[in-house]
Amino acid sequence: MRLLDEEGFQRFLKRGGRSQRVVSAAVARVEEFECYLKEKRGGKELDAANPKDLEAFIAWVEKEEAMAAKKYLLGIRYYYEYVSNETMSNFVF
Repeated sequence: MRLLDEEGFQRFLKRGGRSQRVVSAAVARVEEFECYLKEKRGGKELDAANPKDLEAFIAWVEKEEAMAAKKYLLGIRYYYEYVSNETMSNFVF
């Protein structure tokens, strides 16, 4: 079972020139996606997520929080770039 490697992910973002504000927001968004997967998608982990999981998460965010999902997508895309998952990274945008 692999959880979000927060320190490694933060280093990856900082090497990419992201500000601390962007780094913090991206980590928070990925953690929210991770919790959603565990609670709403049968205990699935980030590494096992697929585009349908991401679509379901975005629909849930828009319904539950009545806001645009874009703020979540960028952080989630950064995470999948970090773990070299091209399928999920490319699916986000």
